[in-house]
Amino acid sequence: AAIAKGFRRGLTYILASEDGASLRAAGWHRLWDVRGRSWDTPSRPRSDKHPTEDKVAYGWGAWPQITHPPTDGE
Repeated sequence: AAIAKGFRRGLTYILASEDGASLRAAGWHRLWDVRGRSWDTPSRPRSDKHPTEDKVAYGWGAWPQITHPPTDGE
């Protein structure tokens, strides 16, 4: 359905503690790892209501070859 609407790629993130079996079964591929972090900062205090553990990016479609892991802000 997404391809029929003109999408060339898809992206989602899962927790590193999850195995991603359902994504792989659907044809998605592991793309990169993302370091877990908190959204709480001195300039904008927040209480974390989400998991702060590492994440894994999975995608389908035309993703460029990643030669280095993304850094914050990319």
